[in-house]
Formats: sequence, structure tokens, C-alpha cells
Amino acid sequence: MLAMPRSDLRVITRQGDIGMEELRQALTVENYTTARSADSYPAFSPMLVEWLKEGWLLASAEMQHSELRGGVLLLALLHSPLRYIPPAAARLLTGINRDRLQQDFVQWTQESAESVVPDADGKGAGTMTDASDTLLARYAKNMTADARNGRLDPVLCRDHEIDLMIDILCRRRKNNPVVVGEAGRGQKRTD
Repeated sequence: MLAMPRSDLRVITRQGDIGMEELRQALTVENYTTARSADSYPAFSPMLVEWLKEGWLLASAEMQHSELRGGVLLLALLHSPLRYIPPAAARLLTGINRDRLQQDFVQWTQESAESVVPDADGKGAGTMTDASDTLLARYAKNMTADARNGRLDPVLCRDHEIDLMIDILCRRRKNNPVVVGEAGRGQKRTD
């Protein structure tokens, strides 16, 4: 992200009056060195995976973005900087007000190459503006709507199993409803 000239990170740090070279040195000087043999393979750090997960949750849940960008990763980093980066770099990044960045994210990153270019209909490709354009609607199938519209095949000759399922689902404590029946008799089809 530091190498890209118009990345979110560069645009945001420029607005926070943070020098790129100073930040680059702070990130590399205190390199967390570990004893590695010459033939060991590099691996993803669990902290990297956790940082990406926090960034994705922030982007999708709080900011309604459908893509993970560098600015959102920086925002996730600002929520707990000492967890992911060296203290010298964390001190430099304190010049960025994370609440203001989250509030005015679009204005802060409008000059970035990562900014979303609007489609022909005026919507950005990376934001979820419509209620029907949620991630759940994009990646899951609405079986209830399909059943209401008659697009599902009818279930025939399963009266006993359907009655048993209704009985299980209507119980007072339905923490973990389980579809029961003989093995290989279609329980998976009702999921």
C-alpha cells in the first residue's frame, strides 16, 4: 500500500500530515525478527489474518462497502494500532483522527485510485446502497421467497417426517432444531 502512489494510505496520510518516508522507516526499523532457517517458507501471520478480518467486518458491517480497500484496513489498524504495527509507526499514525476518518471516509479518499467509480446508474460498484443489495442477498438463495412463488418442487409422501419437523421446530426451547430420520432419506434437502 505504501508503494502505490495514489493509494488510500498515501492520500489519508497526506491529509494527516504524516511523511511517507518517516512512516516507511518506522515500519521497517523495528522489524519483528524471528530466528528463521534458510529453507523455511514464509507464512501468513495469524495477526495479518485477524487484521484483514477486522477490516472486512468494518467495511461490510459499519461502512456498507462490498470491497476491502486500503483505507478501511488503515481504519481497522487505527482501532488498535499497537496490536499490528511497531510502536514508532503507531505514534506516527496518531495524527489521524479515526472517528473523523470513518465519518468522512469518502471525502478523505476521493483522490485515491481505490475510489469507487460510479456505474451508469450512478451507484458506486463498491457500496451497498439498496436494502436488496446486501451481501446475504448477493450470495445466498432466498428459499422462502422461492417457496412463495412456487419455484420449489413439492414434498410428496413425507407426511410423517414433516409432522416430526414441525413438532421439533414448534417446541418451546428450539435452540438447535435437528432434522431427524433414517440415514439417506432426504434430511439434507430440508436445510
